[in-house]
Amino acid sequence: MTRNHTLSLLSLAILASLSATPAMAQDSPYFYGGFGLGSSKSKLDQDAQSNALLPITAIPVSIDKNNQDTAYKLFGGYQFNRYFGVEGGYFDLGKFSYTTTTTTADAVPVPGSLHSEKKVQGVNIDGVGTWPFTDRFAAIARIGVQNGKASTKYDATGSAGTGFGSTGKRETSYKYGAGLQYAFSPSVILRGEAERYRINDGVSGHGNITVFSASLVFPFGRSSAMKTSSTTPAYQPVAIAPSTDIVAAPAPVEAAAPAAIAPVAVAAPMAVQAAAPARQRVSFQAESLFAFDKSTVQPSGQIALNNFSQQISGTHYDVITVEGHTDRIGTPEYNQSLSLQRADAVKTYLVSNGKLDAGSITAVGKSESQPITKAGDCKGTVANAQLIECLKADRRVEIELTGKR
Repeated sequence: MTRNHTLSLLSLAILASLSATPAMAQDSPYFYGGFGLGSSKSKLDQDAQSNALLPITAIPVSIDKNNQDTAYKLFGGYQFNRYFGVEGGYFDLGKFSYTTTTTTADAVPVPGSLHSEKKVQGVNIDGVGTWPFTDRFAAIARIGVQNGKASTKYDATGSAGTGFGSTGKRETSYKYGAGLQYAFSPSVILRGEAERYRINDGVSGHGNITVFSASLVFPFGRSSAMKTSSTTPAYQPVAIAPSTDIVAAPAPVEAAAPAAIAPVAVAAPMAVQAAAPARQRVSFQAESLFAFDKSTVQPSGQIALNNFSQQISGTHYDVITVEGHTDRIGTPEYNQSLSLQRADAVKTYLVSNGKLDAGSITAVGKSESQPITKAGDCKGTVANAQLIECLKADRRVEIELTGKR
């Protein structure tokens, strides 16, 4: 695979990220594994290696170098959050060779040749940082340590020596790299990277090997959920019947007539108790308002809230309560924070765009305390796509409106 092939794969990933309609949500921690294939280029000093192996009487005439090959790697890691992970693996950077043609200073020059082939492989552990551009597309950077071994085989003829030999050098050093990645789904990620390894060639000293590669990454039990573009209903009003506790007035009671000429006295009727303020509750599915695990109202959510505002325009409510609800995935502390942030976001939007009275609106976070699903409906504790979909009804924002005039 050449560098141009790797860049082509990266370009395809970028175009896919710009044209994709669904988006990925943020993950809980997860393990992953994968493999990569690419092109390696050696900056190891082959001239110095040749001079170190040639006998003192040999005079180099020319050197034919092959400093590019195919590289591959196998790796596994743990992603702590969307910004940082740790990754370890095995790498094979390929084989690099050269052939040196020699002669001597004798009256009758003695021709010769030295052929050398070096193979570089090892293991590494890196810290990997991720910077998301979108829910699917991100930049990555890594730095770590690697224990690499450079194994050299050589054979010589004529003035370059006779016979063959081998040498090897294993050393721990650093490596670093950067690239881009695109998540096709919760279980498949494509990476394109450039990495540099610092290697001791075992003959003349240190040099760098650069690798351009494309990798496939396979997360295990990743908790992302796909959000759909527009199929979620905007909101689902749940009407609460107004109170009908009205006390009827008693029948008039006639007073006893003291005399025939006395007028009949009638007791005043009791006052009718006013009806309790009407209440209405409206429920929005979280996916219609927000991206998964987010608290910023997205365009589809703005449309839903605009429709809601239009339906209640012209009506004054004494109290409007916006409640944020989450599912049971995550810690109670995190869910409480997310539910309150979502309620605040809806409140702010209704006040600024719906022209509602800020003094009558209150935002509260209910965390996971009032689920719609019942115990046993959604089995499991591992945050995977199936469990997230099952608990979808629990993730919602409810608005209660009380009293109108």
